Amino acid sequence: MTVSLLGNAYLHLRGRELPADVPTSVMAGFAVRKGIEAARGLVLGARYAGVSTLHFRGRRVTVTGGTFLSVGRGVCLGDDVRVEAFSRNGIELGDNVTVGRGATIAASGVIANPGTGVVIGDRTAVGMYNTVWGQGGVVIGRDCLLGPNVVIVSENHVYSDGDTPIRLQGEQRLPVIVGDDCWLGAGVVVVAGVTIGAGSVVGAGSVVTGDLPPGSVAVGSPARIVGSRREKCGETG
Repeated sequence: MTVSLLGNAYLHLRGRELPADVPTSVMAGFAVRKGIEAARGLVLGARYAGVSTLHFRGRRVTVTGGTFLSVGRGVCLGDDVRVEAFSRNGIELGDNVTVGRGATIAASGVIANPGTGVVIGDRTAVGMYNTVWGQGGVVIGRDCLLGPNVVIVSENHVYSDGDTPIRLQGEQRLPVIVGDDCWLGAGVVVVAGVTIGAGSVVGAGSVVTGDLPPGSVAVGSPARIVGSRREKCGETG
């Protein structure tokens, strides 16, 4: 494959152009690696519930409950990714979603109590070693960026009875929603029941325990709003 052909293929799948000054040796290695990942996706993705077109699968990827998994065009699953899709609504990965190395997306905690599921919108990047638990339902919008080691949980354990082991007291499931075009920095934790409005930025290491309105800039544990992207852009509504 020539450099121009590879560039055109990348633009078609990812919607971005490759820099003109990338060395030919790097391009060749990238092409070989992606070819192998595409072959894995073709062969090992046949049992998924829905595979609309070409997707890429790294080394040692583990998928369970594949009949509950829907994969969009150009999805990339990095090395050592784990996807546990069995749940009431399954897991849906939109077009051009990337899931970084070592990340886990799980829709149910235990088979005896199926969770709601996970939806991740087009062009969203799930960072390395992220954990997304969809027991109560997680929806992440389009064009989001999740840094490394982000944790999103949609279930809490009940612990009010001091005489009964916590593991026997049941769970409280609450959905988590992350709007379009959000950036969650490295190590952010989002707890059950939280909605993060579209266009928000959450600083590294923050713990989001309450809703954030659209365009928020928030930091800290618990996260507090320190600014608004809408104000910077001159928006008042």
